[in-house]
Amino acid sequence: MPDYLNRLLTDGASLSWVQARLNAGLTAEQIYKDEWSGSDGHPARLLGCELRPPDFSDSGNADIFCRTYHEQLIYTDSRGWLAYDGKRWEANDHQAFKLAGKLSADMLEDAKREYFAAVQQQAEVEVAVSEGAQDDDAKDKAKKITKNAKAYLDHAQQLRNERRIKAMLELSKHELAVDPSILDADPDILNTPGGLIHLPTGKLMPHDPKRFCTKITAVSPGTKGAEMWVDCLSTLTQSNDSLIGFLQLVSGMALYGKVYQEAMIFAYGNGKNGKSTIFNALGDSLGDYSGTLEVETLMTGKENRGPDIIELRGKRLI
Repeated sequence: MPDYLNRLLTDGASLSWVQARLNAGLTAEQIYKDEWSGSDGHPARLLGCELRPPDFSDSGNADIFCRTYHEQLIYTDSRGWLAYDGKRWEANDHQAFKLAGKLSADMLEDAKREYFAAVQQQAEVEVAVSEGAQDDDAKDKAKKITKNAKAYLDHAQQLRNERRIKAMLELSKHELAVDPSILDADPDILNTPGGLIHLPTGKLMPHDPKRFCTKITAVSPGTKGAEMWVDCLSTLTQSNDSLIGFLQLVSGMALYGKVYQEAMIFAYGNGKNGKSTIFNALGDSLGDYSGTLEVETLMTGKENRGPDIIELRGKRLI
């Protein structure tokens, strides 16, 4: 089934605009098909965005970009651009460039409408002046409006150039920058496709961009497959309740983003006894929260293991 919320946010719809329509009783599919895709002109008008920059400069463009997409994009020096997809903040430089290109297209269409309207209005005023219905002051005012609209159109056409788009994004970084320490900062929150789980209480909450989750599990909480999993544990542990309890404890601790015990767990024994089956299942379920680490990274040596260590940030099961 298509994820229409993700489509809306990827296309540039603001989360607050979408949320207001969801609260009004519309579904994400209805919003996307009936309002967003079928909008007259460009969707930016639906958002109530002001597309005309305060001044015709790179800074003016950046001001419009930040006001338009501050709910969809953030920036960190270490991870670049992150885009919110309705469930998590995902490192995605391509989405930032896509939205910048979309804004430039919307601005150009807005400038065209303004210029054509100004030209038409000027022509009407000139006819009225020739007929004596209006004076020369009205004609001068209409010319000034047309000139200003033409300046806006010229500026919008320039923003379609790669150099101007890159300049707009570069300046926007400083406005949309966040401290990377706020990302995945709450150790008690586990992000899943079905919502945010508050681990101490087990409460399931709606996704929230202000939680700044960049990771998400592969599955939502539920009981589907529970019986099969219990049978698997029983078979692999030979119905050893103590070992099953220990594995449950280890699995539960791995959900939290904090260290309860400074220890390493080694699964040992002959082959084909379920070691990989159990831990691969846990790792696959945890999705982004799980990772792997080469054993050499833990050993003393001259090699630079910094990149390997950086990849562990935010991981809860290694």
